[in-house]
Amino acid sequence: MSETIHIYHTNDLHSHFAHWPRIQSFLTERRRWHEEAGDICLVLDIGDHVDRSHPFTEGTAGKGNVQLLNEAGYDAVTIGNNEGITLSKAELDELYVQADFSVVVANLVNLDGRQPEWASPSQIIETTDGTKIGLIAATAEFTPFYRRLGWEVTSGREAIKREAAKMRHSVDFLICMSHLGIREDELLAAECPELDIILGAHTHHLFHQGKEIGGTLLGAAGKFGYYIGHIEIDIASRKMTAEVVETDQLPEADEGFNEHLVGVGKQQMAETVFFNEHHLKAEWFKPSTMAELFGDALVSFASADCGLFNAGIFMEDMPRGK
Repeated sequence: MSETIHIYHTNDLHSHFAHWPRIQSFLTERRRWHEEAGDICLVLDIGDHVDRSHPFTEGTAGKGNVQLLNEAGYDAVTIGNNEGITLSKAELDELYVQADFSVVVANLVNLDGRQPEWASPSQIIETTDGTKIGLIAATAEFTPFYRRLGWEVTSGREAIKREAAKMRHSVDFLICMSHLGIREDELLAAECPELDIILGAHTHHLFHQGKEIGGTLLGAAGKFGYYIGHIEIDIASRKMTAEVVETDQLPEADEGFNEHLVGVGKQQMAETVFFNEHHLKAEWFKPSTMAELFGDALVSFASADCGLFNAGIFMEDMPRGK
């Protein structure tokens, strides 16, 4: 009997949790369907699941996101720039401690060249019928930011090509989890024919039915959980098809879920940082007390002679109180 592999993928959720109950319910149901039919099901995230703009993510330092990925049964993830450069090195080192899934990233190492303990450059998954599926991943090269945080990030495309050359003869299918962006993915498909599939992210692009370059199939599922990507592979014929599922069209799930997570995050951040004595108004086009206060703090912090910043960093007024 021919084996069929189903790969579901998400990317760039950016802690937009409004659709998450539908995503989790859909992935759980689909895994059950496929396994009952004797097929293989893999669930992957291609980075930027974490975004500190959400109180739940901020309050849990991203560990709440990992808990959600565990509950949804993800098999492997890679990191995006939001996991990589908005968390301190210590926070990123601790982010995946409770993960029930693998973290794959080939172009991030410590400054001494050691691979971080929580990640591996590649992974091989073997099915019950003996089919070997290789996973390789890389993240976007925000080099100076990573270096200041204590990491070294190398060329994502070169890291993928290096790992692909190592793995190609050891696996039946080779899948790249790329948080590099659409242009890099297209170049990678042309330069690295060893790859069967590239699952993309970072530039929030969407391929409704995939995109073929040479013999490589590209898949991408947009942003914010609006879509779930699905790749189906028939092992015998090596035929691959791609589609996306629009989460708005899925059955309603817990519609109050996001509000619940906001409450959890606010509880986590309930400690008072300071008490603001006066209402501070945000002004984009004229001087303001808030801008003057920030300017004084910036100059003091940097031991500078003057400070320059965008007025637009203050999106809203700062109210009086805690």
